[in-house]
Amino acid sequence: MSHQSAKLSTAIRQPISAVGRAIRAFDAACSWSIANPLPQPGQSGDLARYASVCVSTGREMRVMLVQAVSVSPGLHKPQSVRRRRGCGRAVILDVARRLLRERSLDGLSMELVAQEAGYTRRTIYNHFASVTELFEVSRKSLIAGLEPLVPNAITSRLPMTLALSRFATQASRLFADDRHLDLMLSAIRDRHASSWIANAYDTAIQRPLSDALIAFLDEAQAAGSFNGNSRSAAFQLLWTLQAAATSTSIFNSADTGARSEPDAIVRAFLMQHHHPDAMAA
Repeated sequence: MSHQSAKLSTAIRQPISAVGRAIRAFDAACSWSIANPLPQPGQSGDLARYASVCVSTGREMRVMLVQAVSVSPGLHKPQSVRRRRGCGRAVILDVARRLLRERSLDGLSMELVAQEAGYTRRTIYNHFASVTELFEVSRKSLIAGLEPLVPNAITSRLPMTLALSRFATQASRLFADDRHLDLMLSAIRDRHASSWIANAYDTAIQRPLSDALIAFLDEAQAAGSFNGNSRSAAFQLLWTLQAAATSTSIFNSADTGARSEPDAIVRAFLMQHHHPDAMAA
C-alpha cells in the first residue's frame, strides 16, 4: 500500500471509530441510567460526577464521551485565524477555545496560543497575565453565553407530557450547543488542574436544570401523577438527554433516524415513572 493510500485509509477509519465510540457511549448511558438511580440523593446536582460513576461493560462512559467528542473530525472544523487590527483579545480567546477542544489546560501554553494566533508572546501577555487567566476568561465567556439558554422552570399549567417535552427540547438544544460541549469537556477533563470549573459548570448549568426538574416532579408526585424518587428520576432523564444530544452533535447528521428525539425520551421516561392515569393528563 502506498503512503498516500495508507493516509487515506487512516482518515476513513478515524471518523468511523469516533462515531462508534459515541454510539456505544449513548447506548451505555441509556441502559445504565435506567438501571441505576443517583447513588447519593443528598449530593449536589452534578451530572459530570454522575457520569463519572457510570460504568458499563467495564468501560467508563465519561471517558468514552470525552474521547468521542475530542476526536470527532466533523464536530469542530479547524478555522484559520488571521490577525485583525483592534480585536486582538477576541482573536486570542477564539484561538484558546479552539485549542482547548483538542487538549487539556495542562497542554495549553502562551507560546502555543501566540503561534496559532499569529501574535508575539508579549501581545498575549498584554491581554492575559497567565495561561490560567486565559483559561478562566475563556470558560467564563462560554458560561455567559450558555446561561440564557438554560430552562430553569417547568410550568405546571400544561399537561405533564407536554410540559416535560418542552423542557427536554430546551435542555437538548443546550446540551447540543458547541459551547456546552466545550464547557463539559473542561469540567470533566480539567477539574483537577482547575477546581473551580466543575463547580462553575454545576452552578450555572446543571443545578438550575436539576432543580427545575426535581421541583416539577415533586409537585407531580404530590398530585399523584408521578411515582418514584424525584431526584434520581431527574438525573436519569437529564443524563439520557445529555448523552443523546451529545451523540447527535458528534454525528452532525441531518438523518432524523440517527437521532433520539426529546419527545421520545420523555415518553419512555414517563412510561417507567408515571402514575397509570398521568399519560393522558
